[in-house]
Amino acid sequence: MTAKERVRNLIEDLPESDLLVLERMVRGLKLPEGTAPAPVSPEERRAKARAAYGYLKGDGRTVDDFLREKHEDTEREEERYRRRHGELA
Repeated sequence: MTAKERVRNLIEDLPESDLLVLERMVRGLKLPEGTAPAPVSPEERRAKARAAYGYLKGDGRTVDDFLREKHEDTEREEERYRRRHGELA
């Protein structure tokens, strides 16, 4: 069964009031005529993927590096809090 057939079966079971809501929703999802996104060439797609990979690659820190830095940040924040509030630790 195709997705379109499954949707039709679901629609047949809906009460009339829900059909009106569904109609408004579907009209909101549909792109206006002539506004389809321009096709992207394979080269453009690869360039975008490489750029995204480079962005997500990060700076080479390991998880242990991140956790150590996070722990150090937390200790500094706690020390600043104690100094500001006059707490002795």
